[in-house]
Amino acid sequence: DTPDILELLSDKVSAEGFTEAVVLFKKELPAQKMVRVYRGVSLVKDVDLSRQAPYAMRASSDDPWGFAVMEDLRQEVEILAAEPTYENLLAYADKVRPQLNEFHQKRFDENLLKIEDGILEGFSVRTMLNHDQFQHNGGYADTGISPYISASFNPKEAVGYSHYGSNRAALFVIDVPVSRLEDINDDADKETSIKGVLDHKDITAVLFRKGDVSQRAIGTALKTVSDTVQIPVCDANEAEMVLGNQVVANREIDAQQQPIDAEIIRQKRVLKLLSEFPEVGLDIQAIQELALKSGADIYTTTKTQIYDYYFERFRKSGYHIRVPAYSPSDYFDRYKITDPKLLKFRELYFREDDEEKEWIRQHKESGKQ
Repeated sequence: DTPDILELLSDKVSAEGFTEAVVLFKKELPAQKMVRVYRGVSLVKDVDLSRQAPYAMRASSDDPWGFAVMEDLRQEVEILAAEPTYENLLAYADKVRPQLNEFHQKRFDENLLKIEDGILEGFSVRTMLNHDQFQHNGGYADTGISPYISASFNPKEAVGYSHYGSNRAALFVIDVPVSRLEDINDDADKETSIKGVLDHKDITAVLFRKGDVSQRAIGTALKTVSDTVQIPVCDANEAEMVLGNQVVANREIDAQQQPIDAEIIRQKRVLKLLSEFPEVGLDIQAIQELALKSGADIYTTTKTQIYDYYFERFRKSGYHIRVPAYSPSDYFDRYKITDPKLLKFRELYFREDDEEKEWIRQHKESGKQ
């Protein structure tokens, strides 16, 4: 679906550091005031609006852009962006995982684990998705879990992300309702994120450049765009106010949702641990009863029960719990134990047990000689 061009402004901006400007046609002007943000884009050849997809919809590719867009994930990604809950995150994960190769599945699962850990520490899904967004180096092709597209309230900052090098670069002028923006802070003079896919209907103009552009040139070019298409846009104070109201509302939503998401993760991890450590002889009902008595959550209770099981076996056998030299002293700390460390703890026990059995076998054989 190619957008119609309302007007070419090349002759009006070429003297200001841009090579050309394209104002896109709007079928109808919005009735409400929009919030204007900017996005700097590096171009392989020509501007490709279909490439303005969030990290969660990208797959690594050998094409010149460095990634392909997985359009079949659009629904799951846009639902996750609009309603950042763990249930929606899992629905997206179930859809995307079969489409990833082994390397990217491993990377995906590691990133998902970090998000889960953050939720268990008290952060919301929204906050953790924003953290995933922040870890990407803007201006370059990458993949990830974030259902957002990077943008900025500052056009000069956005221009800085359009790495032109030997190729052309572009500055997108984007007008969207505040509900399309995702922020965990209310500072309307910084970077922000756009929820889901950036459609051409969201883009008011594209300014092309090849070289450095001054602040004055940016201001002049943007005024030319505004004079050409009369879109109602919030000024800086209005944008900060509506954004701040949305941030406050989202925090209230997240405060209610976070405990629900954390409990889902605990339940999932408990079931996984019980299946991985059947020798401990625990079941979900026993875990729930123990958790109720101790006042701890079911996930912490499961981990400590598994830890105690092998710690007691270490104690009775007299084996030494050898901590890797590169690890801190709390490597096998009962109160800081993690799922991967529990697996290592068990592995260490059986390695000590195997060495002990081998030592006994060798001494028996030497006694027969």
